[in-house]
Amino acid sequence: MKGLRYRPGTWICLVRDSVLCLLPPDPAEERVRAVWSMLGTEPALDRIFTAVSGGLSGSLADMPSFGVLSLRDRERLHVILRGPLELQEAGKDEPAASGEFVTTWS
Repeated sequence: MKGLRYRPGTWICLVRDSVLCLLPPDPAEERVRAVWSMLGTEPALDRIFTAVSGGLSGSLADMPSFGVLSLRDRERLHVILRGPLELQEAGKDEPAASGEFVTTWS
């Protein structure tokens, strides 16, 4: 499916090619459009991070919640989570990754 679909509600999920971006509830429509457009250029993970996070200015505590999952190289899943998000592996009880209480990146 091509094109942007925007519907107000809880989290916004944008999927394009092999990248999934989660934006927190009620983001500005301009931000959704900007992320969607940028995903169409097959950007590197650092550009996706900048678009969904608002960049690296300030502290992590001030950064908005978001999620990015990328399987662009078809070999390895790259996951960036911030805020009340968890990545759950099918059949597992514990989350594989969590963005809750993130104060640094690894």
